Amino acid sequence: MSKQQVRAQYTQVFKLEAVRQVRSGQAIAVVAKVLGIPSASRPKAS
Repeated sequence: MSKQQVRAQYTQVFKLEAVRQVRSGQAIAVVAKVLGIPSASRPKAS
């Protein structure tokens, strides 16, 4: 029995706000945590 994961769907407004916050100097991890984005959805450090 496999469980299918449901991917979160974010609105364009939500995405633009996240990008705006990061571009204004906030750390990606902080913005993601505040907006409730799961760690699996965050970009990996390179």
